[in-house]
Amino acid sequence: MLSDSAVALAIRNDYQALISPGGFVMREFILKDPLSITPIALKKLESLKLSENFELYNDYILSKDRRNLLFFIIPANPSTETSENAVLLSMLDNFGNSLEEYYRAQAGMSFFGSMAASVSNASQIKADIIKTVSIAAIVLIIFIGLYFRRKAVFLLIFIPAILGGGFSIAFIFLLKSEVSAISLGLGSVMLGISVDYALHFLSHLRQTGSVRTVINDIASPVIMSSITTASAFMCLLVLRSEALRDLGLFAAVSVLSSAVFTLTILPHFFKQATVPSAGNKHNRLAAFIGRIASYRYDRKRKLLFAIILLFILFFITSGKVKFESNMDNMNYLTEKLIRSENHLDSISSYKLRSVFLVSSAEKLEEALVINESITPLTDSLLASGIVKSYTSIHAFYPSENIRNSKIERWNEFWDQQKSEALKSLIGTASEKFRFKENTFSEFFKLLDPGEKSFEISALDPLREAFLDEYITEKDSLAFVSTLLKVAPEDKPAIYDAFEKMDDIIVFDRQSLTSSFMDGLRHDFNMLIILSLAVVFLILTLSFGRIELGIITLIPLLISWTWTLGIMGLLGIRFNIFNIIISTFIFGLGIDYAIFIMRGLLQEYKYGRKKLNSYKTSILLSGITTLVGIGVLIFARHPALQSIAVSAIIGITSVIFITYTLLPRLFRFLVEHEGRKRHWPVTLRDFIFSVNTFLIFLIGVILLNVFGLLLKYAVPIKLAKKKLIFHRMLSAACWTIVYGSVNIRKIFWNRSGEDFKKPAVVICNHQSHLDTVLNILQNPRMLLLTAPWVQKSIFFGWFIRFADFYPVTEGLDPIMDKLRDRVNEGYSIFVFPEGTRSVNLGIGRFHQGAFHIAKELNLEILPIISYGSGNTMPKFEPFLKTSTSTMTILPRIKQDDPLIKDSLLATSKIRTEIHENRICRHQVKPGNSGVFQEKTYQKFSLSRACS
Repeated sequence: MLSDSAVALAIRNDYQALISPGGFVMREFILKDPLSITPIALKKLESLKLSENFELYNDYILSKDRRNLLFFIIPANPSTETSENAVLLSMLDNFGNSLEEYYRAQAGMSFFGSMAASVSNASQIKADIIKTVSIAAIVLIIFIGLYFRRKAVFLLIFIPAILGGGFSIAFIFLLKSEVSAISLGLGSVMLGISVDYALHFLSHLRQTGSVRTVINDIASPVIMSSITTASAFMCLLVLRSEALRDLGLFAAVSVLSSAVFTLTILPHFFKQATVPSAGNKHNRLAAFIGRIASYRYDRKRKLLFAIILLFILFFITSGKVKFESNMDNMNYLTEKLIRSENHLDSISSYKLRSVFLVSSAEKLEEALVINESITPLTDSLLASGIVKSYTSIHAFYPSENIRNSKIERWNEFWDQQKSEALKSLIGTASEKFRFKENTFSEFFKLLDPGEKSFEISALDPLREAFLDEYITEKDSLAFVSTLLKVAPEDKPAIYDAFEKMDDIIVFDRQSLTSSFMDGLRHDFNMLIILSLAVVFLILTLSFGRIELGIITLIPLLISWTWTLGIMGLLGIRFNIFNIIISTFIFGLGIDYAIFIMRGLLQEYKYGRKKLNSYKTSILLSGITTLVGIGVLIFARHPALQSIAVSAIIGITSVIFITYTLLPRLFRFLVEHEGRKRHWPVTLRDFIFSVNTFLIFLIGVILLNVFGLLLKYAVPIKLAKKKLIFHRMLSAACWTIVYGSVNIRKIFWNRSGEDFKKPAVVICNHQSHLDTVLNILQNPRMLLLTAPWVQKSIFFGWFIRFADFYPVTEGLDPIMDKLRDRVNEGYSIFVFPEGTRSVNLGIGRFHQGAFHIAKELNLEILPIISYGSGNTMPKFEPFLKTSTSTMTILPRIKQDDPLIKDSLLATSKIRTEIHENRICRHQVKPGNSGVFQEKTYQKFSLSRACS
């Protein structure tokens, strides 16, 4: 370039350029750069080109083998305008077909891009919806027509939903001028809940034939379910997505208004019982649906065990559910587009992934320095093959340090001798073409030694033309980007290499999608927790009892776990589409649980057997919803298929678990072993009962451990061992009684009884609690027990060790043993009734206790137990919050005629206790509350039906 011939050739070329028609354009460039040094620098811009596999030929982009011509088309409409873009693609298809026909298949045309993918998705969704909606409409028309036997029913079902949707749109319009079209589209799916209210109305009308009765039966559950469902949707308002907030508002208002329209407008179309009644035996479909709905799933223990086992399995597999981070998997591409994509990749490595390295700083100069610092590592990754190619601006948009360094190198190169020699060569060559002496003076200034400055602003034209995509300055921050092309499997290596660097941001399109899905997952988890809390609060307030709120929510939680577990087991991922359907299924689950609870409460309060009617309407709702949404399983678009799969799994789980579990949980509250409880189980009593059971369990364990140590390891007399053990047993009973904080204990001992003198202690028997209450008063007490107590694997051995004798073979075989123990100072404790009282009254006394008193010459010590039967009734495993009173009566002396005549004693003592002692005891302070508590609990549970 600096030889004589090269300089002469360059000046000659300059002259020819200046005298050409374009000379006036080239003049400024030639005067500043007569040797054409600038193109050497500009050649570096080739690093910004699309691909190494393409080149420019006569201003056209061709593949290197020149068999493929590449065009870039910028549509006039955005990619969301799929209908307009479809026209463009149709024209391109026609042109391609004509081209292929003209060249007899020797030439062709294909296209690919985001716009083409959008049109492909929209076209397939449209085709799928037309196909599936047609199938669903035909099936539903046939099903509803055969079930209700009235043509207009199919249209009437949708009246409340349509009115509710219209009212919701009008309401939102008053709040905001615009609403997301996506939210309205997804919200239309939620109208399936609104249709359910009409189905409940028609189903109950078919059962009863009276509009007034139907409104009385369903008004409360419809309003309650609409409020809870709307509240769950309103929880979407706390999310960050504007579309989801619009969806929540639209769905909430439409559900509420549809419920109101169902109760106020729909009845006017049925003033007469125009829907065929359930008694129509010729309706086989209705009879079949009725049999399925009336089957007592809750009575089958095998189903309960299956639910529990599957719940454990699905709870484990639910952790495997992932969120779909690659949204490409939710796209649908035609075979033609797939071939076009593969062809484009074969000539351009189109499928290589773009990874961006963004250097960030407060000033552009600092960002340029950071960008230059990663160049060595990027070059090493390029050499190792991890990076296939990369684009960086560091070569032609350097930082100040690099610019100054290059200026120094320039000055070092152009010393005085070289500078003068080049000027002489240029001058000599210029004379031949009669250039003036100072023609290239601006260029000569660059050769002169001295300080030179080069401001970054001088590169602004270059930046505006080529580099704006790589440089961003906004809000006192500057960003410089480097683009890496890597294979999908090599992306983790790029993140490992750069992610930990300060001031370097690494991302690609998939990572952005993953970040979005992570945020969506966080929002979704928060939404579920918030929705459950709101629904539980509303259920509790509506039913008036926290217990009803809990058992109503339990099937929802289990069915949700089932849904997640099945999805995890089958490898189904969450995406933006089936998340919305999950919210819809959650709303359906609330409705189903409320309606079944309504039927259970009506049966409990009034004895009305209407549970099957509610279950039938739920089954109809489930079938129509499964048909309406589940038919999307036949769609080809993956997003629609994911909606269908989630809906089928969720709705089936909700119906089955609600049918099976909720009635059983309700029976747990109000029944035990097929008998109605005296009053229902409350949460407070349940917690206190568990507390007491744990105390009892720990006490039994300690008695077993220390009892065995006492029996076999302590070297004292057996009688002393037994006395110590009796004191341990009495202490354990004291701990059980006083550890039961919900039981108020009252001991009346006005006679001053100290239990020091042996006696036959008799007590009426209302509860297992009577035994504990008596043992804690006197450690020296021997109980006569039933055989099962002696055989218990938990405490049987120490019952025998404590000399609690069985009465299986009568009293005579054990009379001598009793006499020996009485001589040691022990009293004999007997329940003369022989069993616990069911109605808390005093049963017939047996003669055994009085026979013992007569044979052993002992006094009789009567004790009245009152209230323990309310605290722990017979056939009831749970303790009730109540008051238990033990009243110790004066002893009956040896010379009393009653002891001499056992038969007379059983009658006289029972009569005296029942008529005198008990009557006086009932007015003692603190006992009226038992009946108040019992009455309140029954009233509260019954009020939930109203």
